[in-house]
Amino acid sequence: MVELGYELPDLDDLLLWASRNPNPHRDRLREQVERGEFGFDRH
Repeated sequence: MVELGYELPDLDDLLLWASRNPNPHRDRLREQVERGEFGFDRH
């Protein structure tokens, strides 16, 4: 495994942070992902 030099955030902590700091683009991004327009996982 590659040593990143820092600990990856705990998923529960990350979800808690995300719930406290809602992304204003979240709904739009979700719509793009559902329509297949968001090329996050394309190679």
